[in-house]
Amino acid sequence: MSSPSKARMPLTYAFWMTKYGPRGGTSSRAGRARVARSSARVLVQPWTLHTRAPFALQPNDFRLSHSAPRAPFRMRACAATSPSSSPPVRFMRARHILVESEAMADAAIERLNHTNDADRLFTELARTLSTCDSRRRGGDLGWFRRGQMVPEFEQACLQAPLHTFLKAQSGLGWHVIQVLERGSQRGVMEVEEFAEIYRDAQRRAQYQLVDVREPSELARARLDGFLNLPINAYDQWREQVEGDHAALDKGRPVIVMCHHGFRSATMCSYLSQQGFRDVINLLGGIDAYAQRVDATVPRY
Repeated sequence: MSSPSKARMPLTYAFWMTKYGPRGGTSSRAGRARVARSSARVLVQPWTLHTRAPFALQPNDFRLSHSAPRAPFRMRACAATSPSSSPPVRFMRARHILVESEAMADAAIERLNHTNDADRLFTELARTLSTCDSRRRGGDLGWFRRGQMVPEFEQACLQAPLHTFLKAQSGLGWHVIQVLERGSQRGVMEVEEFAEIYRDAQRRAQYQLVDVREPSELARARLDGFLNLPINAYDQWREQVEGDHAALDKGRPVIVMCHHGFRSATMCSYLSQQGFRDVINLLGGIDAYAQRVDATVPRY
């Protein structure tokens, strides 16, 4: 492994597969073909739901398909407690690089541990080497709750010291992991607390408000100031979130609302995986707001 002061190792997937691939080098014709196939792999994962696993959401109408994404997501019943921490860890934020072999993971960790700019190098390695769709975000998985990832990945994230680099193996491959944050409560807001923010113009301006209900539902009941991003119209608004000129700022908090709080929870998970750092689900949705805060808002 070259030291940082020496010539930089080329960051190409084919090079790393040649040197650190799952079955060694690629001097044979079959080995070179394997590298070509791996380098050409195109992976797509918009996000995943808390349902039967592992399903991937499809862009147009969010129908569930059985195409399992190559990323560390497998929706299971959420574990509510952690025996090793108090208060229990329920949420984590991490980034990872998913590679084909342990040798590749070891080489990446060694480079990360011997550089003066590990943040930049991690992003570069993720974009170059990772076979997970999170490579587009430099490997950042955003916030996720316990039970949302495959068990091997989750256990590694629970046990790892913050901001260190470690490796873990799962059925998807080898992960180079850096855990950024952990917490016991994240991303929820009661309608009473929201009402205090909503009625104060200055406080409200600090938040981005998103309503994921259908236009037909907005015609029945709505609150002013919300950007409408209907769940079933992902293909129509995805550029507003994922594009270069997005309508939402990842650095500002986002409050997401729907009818009862279920669709908004799905949107919160998606936004977190897109790199939004402060995403809040309005518990009970507009229906709870109409019941407990403002009776002039119609219920349906």
